Amino acid sequence: MKEETYQLIYTSQATSLLSVDQLRKIDQKATFYNPIHDITGILLYAEGLFSSKLQGRFLGVLEGSFEALEKLARIIQKDGRHFNLVVLYMGLREHRDYIRWRLGYRKKENKNDIISLDEFFDIDLLFAENDLEKEQYLSQFIYFENYGNSMSGA
Repeated sequence: MKEETYQLIYTSQATSLLSVDQLRKIDQKATFYNPIHDITGILLYAEGLFSSKLQGRFLGVLEGSFEALEKLARIIQKDGRHFNLVVLYMGLREHRDYIRWRLGYRKKENKNDIISLDEFFDIDLLFAENDLEKEQYLSQFIYFENYGNSMSGA
């Protein structure tokens, strides 16, 4: 019998701007933990202006069994590198959108390299009227494919 696949989508704010080494540590832990628990997905980290303040923000999509995602969500919630975690979606999926784990990031390179994240992490734009459609959040992930960096063996 095939196990049901759930998807968890969340966003949070970094407690401080993260270095590439700090992101690498997150990626290493996830690269070890996630396959053991049959979890796939993507975590995106971006630095930029959000409500006129320079911040780091996370946007994550995790896929796996309900029990595995629930356990991982508790671990993520306790991680001191971020706060204000908001679950945007948790639901049953017909299939996985991600076949493996990946971490992508967009770091501020210099003082002139500051992007506005207001629209990028705008929950209303991600999930208009709480009607989840993949296309509504896909643009955020396409952005990282075009402009961001990636870890996890790309």
